[in-house]
Amino acid sequence: MAKLEYNPFDTLNFSKDICFLSGKKITTGDALIPVFPVWLMEKYQLDEQPFKLLDESINTYGRLQLPCSADVLTNALEPL
Repeated sequence: MAKLEYNPFDTLNFSKDICFLSGKKITTGDALIPVFPVWLMEKYQLDEQPFKLLDESINTYGRLQLPCSADVLTNALEPL
């Protein structure tokens, strides 16, 4: 049976040019979406809160973003 889901760990490709859910190449109409939903960051004032990543770098919740194709955003994430 064919594998239906995309797994970036199969090829270790975590590029900003590849949609994190579908594995399709990102085009100009596609977007970077926040890892944490905006409503969650607003409710708990997380947007500018810093935290340390595993590589010891410091980042904020609001700056963490994932590449997402317009198709996935419209058909899979927005309905949620």
